[in-house]
Amino acid sequence: IRYIEPTLDFPTPDDDSAMVNDVDLMLFDKVIAFDHYKNKIYLIANISTNDLERNYNKAELELKTLADLVVNGKEADVPKGILKTEFTSEFTKDEFEAVVKKTQHYIKEGDIFQCVVSNRREAEFEGSLLNAYRVLRTLNPSPYMFYLSGGDVELTGASPETLVKLTDGKMYTFPIAGTMRRGKNEAEDLAIEEKLINDEKELAEHNMLVDLGRNDLGKISKFGSVKVEALHMLQRFSHVIHITSTVSGDMQDGKDALDAIGATLPAGTLSGAPKIRAIEILHELEKSPRGVYGGAVGYIDFSGNMDVCIGIRMAMNKGGKVYVRAGAGIVRDSVPESEFNETLIKGQSMISAITDAQEVE
Repeated sequence: IRYIEPTLDFPTPDDDSAMVNDVDLMLFDKVIAFDHYKNKIYLIANISTNDLERNYNKAELELKTLADLVVNGKEADVPKGILKTEFTSEFTKDEFEAVVKKTQHYIKEGDIFQCVVSNRREAEFEGSLLNAYRVLRTLNPSPYMFYLSGGDVELTGASPETLVKLTDGKMYTFPIAGTMRRGKNEAEDLAIEEKLINDEKELAEHNMLVDLGRNDLGKISKFGSVKVEALHMLQRFSHVIHITSTVSGDMQDGKDALDAIGATLPAGTLSGAPKIRAIEILHELEKSPRGVYGGAVGYIDFSGNMDVCIGIRMAMNKGGKVYVRAGAGIVRDSVPESEFNETLIKGQSMISAITDAQEVE
């Protein structure tokens, strides 16, 4: 964020868990794509139009090699992921509640309207998160499932939330704010949804973040094109129910996908409103740097279209430890104990996946 907003010139953290690249960009000229719904594998080669015929013939040979690898290749030896300790929270319940009250003091003083404070949990870990990703696909299927491995960092996650999507010049963002745990059956789900959609605190928090989404898209949208296409929709996930909305805008001429990321990162649902002051307060109150949490994971295609999610509901394996972080949106009427519990609920599906993955062969 310091590249986008010069006033946020925070010192480089010395916490090893946050020592990751600011940006990782990867260009893939060959892709093996597995469609989980159709149960099909696609082999894709992106070909330069310079010397097209030669590059096309070369790509055909490379795809044949890939096909042979898929059909006849040896099964990969992936090390199991083993938890060496229980997960511990960097904030005790009392400490987090004190942070909530401090945040509410800033709200009452007029510094901010809302702020998303996060809590990190960690455990000693050995092996790979790949099996956790496999479990996550079943345990917590989400719009954005990802597993990334490179260097000394491994990430996996099941994010429910788009940062920004760009399709043929039209941008979309889908604020998610307002959360309650799923019920045990349909009747309980319906009762919880009724309670959630009539909760003034949750709606107030959500509305502020919808406005922030409109402001973010408005930075690079054509005048008058920003619209709230859907407001206060209820969406069920494996462990929680969320309130969601849809905001769109037509991108200005001369702007592109990277401008859209710059306009929206970090999402208001992970920082607060006003965004800059909220980030300053988070830097003061949170115990550890966020690292990849609250960043973006996704793709930009060769047509300039883009779909990137917010880096949440995820785990990071680094330096013999696995980290899971989750946040809660604090407003004037927040109940401190409830906000601490919200961070536990949001992180539980990821922790359950890591725990269950230890039994996967």
